[in-house]
Amino acid sequence: MSGTATAAPAPTTAATVVTGDHHGKCEWQKGHWEKKWVKGHWEKKQVHHKTWVKGHHDKHGHWHQGHWKHHFSYKWVYEPAHWEKKWVKGHWDCRHH
Repeated sequence: MSGTATAAPAPTTAATVVTGDHHGKCEWQKGHWEKKWVKGHWEKKQVHHKTWVKGHHDKHGHWHQGHWKHHFSYKWVYEPAHWEKKWVKGHWDCRHH
C-alpha cells in the first residue's frame, strides 16, 4: 500500500449517461427542444363564424334579447413549409451506436 491518496472522479455535467442492459448500451437523452422542417401541405381547419342576431319583439309582443349565433365549418387551407419546434421529453435511447 502506498502513501498517496487518490481522489474520486469529479461529477460530470454531461448530457448522457451510459448504463448496461440486455441490449448493450443505453444513453439518457435529456429533455430538449427539437426543430423539424415541415414541408408545405394542405390542412383541414375548423372555421368559426359568429353572427349577431338583433333583439326583437315577437308577434305576441314579447322581447327577445339579441345574441350571438355560432356556426362551425371546415375549410382546406394551404400551410406553407416552416420550421416547427417540439419539446422532446427525457428518455432512454437504446439504439446501437
